[in-house]
Amino acid sequence: MKARREIMERVLISFLGTGKKAQGEGKQEYEKANYQLPDGNLQESSLITSVLYKYLQPDRLIVIGTPESIWSELSKIDSENLEKGALYEKIFEITWNQKMTLEMLKEWEHFLNKNLTADIKLYLLDSNDTEADEIFKFLNEGIPENTEEVYLDITHAFRHFPIVAAFSLPVLKYLKNFKTLKLTYGKLKKFPNPSPVIFMKIPTHLMELLEAISLAENTGNFEKFAEILKEPKIKELYLRTETNRKISNQQFKKLAKKLSPKKENIIQEISVNYLTEKVFKEIKGESLAIRMAKRALFFAKRNQFLKAYTLIYEALINTQTGINGKNNFEIYRKKKEMLENSLNPEQKKIYEIIKNLRHTIAHGSDPQDYSLQQILNSEKELREWVLKGYQLIEEILKNL
Repeated sequence: MKARREIMERVLISFLGTGKKAQGEGKQEYEKANYQLPDGNLQESSLITSVLYKYLQPDRLIVIGTPESIWSELSKIDSENLEKGALYEKIFEITWNQKMTLEMLKEWEHFLNKNLTADIKLYLLDSNDTEADEIFKFLNEGIPENTEEVYLDITHAFRHFPIVAAFSLPVLKYLKNFKTLKLTYGKLKKFPNPSPVIFMKIPTHLMELLEAISLAENTGNFEKFAEILKEPKIKELYLRTETNRKISNQQFKKLAKKLSPKKENIIQEISVNYLTEKVFKEIKGESLAIRMAKRALFFAKRNQFLKAYTLIYEALINTQTGINGKNNFEIYRKKKEMLENSLNPEQKKIYEIIKNLRHTIAHGSDPQDYSLQQILNSEKELREWVLKGYQLIEEILKNL
């Protein structure tokens, strides 16, 4: 028996159902299939878990079933090295004539772990009311942190179990920090016809897309799309956005032209459309002030007011251009003075409220002004004042 690795490279998750008894006298097992693996090899087995076990050689095998599942079939995981004895006969009897109990399942798990090369975890679903919660709990307990690959086999799954698992694993990817997820199933054909074993990579690609969109939607960080589209210029654009560097419309057009995925790749197509139709439009602007103001609106809509008010205030200052000075501090001071001197009374009122809100939020202070206190206690009003700041910037730039 080979030594088990401390860090899991590969985890296989499989379900056990009740299955169909094979035809013939004395046969009590799943119906046999002639499973065809991706490398073309054929393996006859009544349990695809054993086929996947031999093919993938996982560091951990997680098996979830019910009291009625065919638990004795797990003896076929590695039948060459597994010596059947009294315990197996007992498990066989329980499987076909009784119901599995948690106590007996733990004995079976201990026996399999002693005799096989993988770390095996067996879990019993014993309540119809909490099955979904239990599946998530079992997967959370069974998947080690920082695993490289997770495979979910849905061939022998019972009812809704694979759906619950499939929805659980994207969440667990971030809780457990595993890298890739693949779904696999045996497309059952009548024996001896080959039953293809399908490995689907799409779940990992969908999780990457979910992460990229979630980051962009909630934080404005769109650099994850650089990995999906294999285009480093996206990271460069994000860095320029976050450092308030100049970005010309020509740069946007040039990048958009490069992002032309193959039509048959739906993940890339959606990524490109999301970037060009949403992200680029939100960060484009003829001037630095407009670009900053757009970002301020973005963060205000997500109630990230420290970022929103910092950006909207600095955007107001940056409406003033073409000013020279000895250093950046002097240029900034002159911009601020020029802005404040150019505003009419109504504009000055809006500017002062935004400035005071920005300083209060940035410094974590409590304002004495009751009207400011009221604004700070209302998410709606805080968003509205950022919008007023954006409209003021548009008005200022229009009149320059």
